[in-house]
Amino acid sequence: NTQPIPGDPTGLDSPTVFKDLTEPDPARRYKLSVWINPIGQFLDDPAANYKYRMEESKPGAGRYLFYSPDGMHFTLADVPPYLYVQHGIGDRSPIMYDVQKKRYIALWKMGRAAPQAYVSRAQRIRGWSESEDMRSWSDPVRILWPDSFDKDDADFYSMTGFNYGDMYLGLLEVFHR
Repeated sequence: NTQPIPGDPTGLDSPTVFKDLTEPDPARRYKLSVWINPIGQFLDDPAANYKYRMEESKPGAGRYLFYSPDGMHFTLADVPPYLYVQHGIGDRSPIMYDVQKKRYIALWKMGRAAPQAYVSRAQRIRGWSESEDMRSWSDPVRILWPDSFDKDDADFYSMTGFNYGDMYLGLLEVFHR
């Protein structure tokens, strides 16, 4: 029983681990990207937890990068997290590696600020960013959102993607409220 990330594991979500065979530094052979939302201090008070997460822009929350030589013991990278407050990204944001383009692709969970005419509330949608090193990312682009063919209560909550020949396939997780 090993805890690969040091510290309090409360608030960890959507981990993605890669074995990078092209990485010249053996200490960085494995890469772990994980959403960390430090909510542990408010677990006994749901109202305070909600206020902390929603009204105070989740200070400290974001997608963090860790490195490991063995895939079991990870060290936090010396880069800041990709913060929620910068681009409205959220926890359920898996990352894939595009073997043809040789770059990482993040499939961010994002919020739609203004609902369309056919929905009655803001919804979770999917965004896309690219990175060559998992340290710096392109600005997210919105790529997939519920439309008039989806039920009004549909959120595109998570999506795992992968290469399939010369195209991408994604497994979409739809959350109905």
